Amino acid sequence: MSLAKFSEVLTNLGCSVEIDDRTLLIDIDDKKVFLEVDDVWIKSINHFYRAKQYSFNPDIRVLTSNNFVEFQIVRLDPNFIPRPEFEFTDDKGSLLTITRASNEFVLSHYSSTAYEYLFDYVKRKIEKRSERLKARKNGRLRIRFDDLFFNPFTAKYTPKPKLSKEKIEVVGKEKIKACLFNLAYAKGECWELRDDIKAKHFQHLQPELEEEPLKIPNVKYDDDLVSFYKVAKSSQFPGQSYLSFYHVLEYNFLRVADEILFNSVKTQLNKPNYKATESPRVHRRPVCLSQATLPDSFKLS
Repeated sequence: MSLAKFSEVLTNLGCSVEIDDRTLLIDIDDKKVFLEVDDVWIKSINHFYRAKQYSFNPDIRVLTSNNFVEFQIVRLDPNFIPRPEFEFTDDKGSLLTITRASNEFVLSHYSSTAYEYLFDYVKRKIEKRSERLKARKNGRLRIRFDDLFFNPFTAKYTPKPKLSKEKIEVVGKEKIKACLFNLAYAKGECWELRDDIKAKHFQHLQPELEEEPLKIPNVKYDDDLVSFYKVAKSSQFPGQSYLSFYHVLEYNFLRVADEILFNSVKTQLNKPNYKATESPRVHRRPVCLSQATLPDSFKLS
């Protein structure tokens, strides 16, 4: 059964897994959880573990099959759409979609070496939930099946006619990059291949859980400074981040400089012996240069 193959990943990571029909009973460290697998995921899991066509590169996050290639993409602009879905087609019937990752991509990541880092995140997430929620079944905490996975946005290219597995990744990457530019130009949606961002040393932050409970601040922040700081923290471009952090420093420098100037003037005005007097003006008669005094090069002929 494919669920047994699926559970091997968790077993190799130190978990104890029991399968009860479509329910997985999992012991993660000292936490006992259970989850139920729906029909859609059962079908995807059976197909994924029986097929031999999928090849996943965990370093550049690309899935290649006999029919399609799928790259992880990252959003660059600050606009937010919960589930963006875009489709591109050509005259030959090729299809390129931009949306959440396919189940095959999710399962490929789950079965790869890249999942080890995410599993640490999953364990911390379960630990945080177990502190707030009570167990609901046989002393176990219920979690969603999707909580086990990493589900990023991807660009998936399905060519027609079919290409060889060696060529589909090269052609697919070119088509995806072209569509991402078209999307930025026509829709104002700015996306980039995850591996290109990583290669250019842009910021690519992994999700983290807060170790301490979040509290409502009992302070009021300056709106301009907050805007500069948010741009600096969220930008994928180091130059823009540097400039925004500089604006924060510049803002505070000017504020302190104005305060020092104000206090200096205030101190002078408040002195008992201070008298406001106008400086004497020096009146000078205008000097007219006659033609005789000009250099030869400036004389009129």
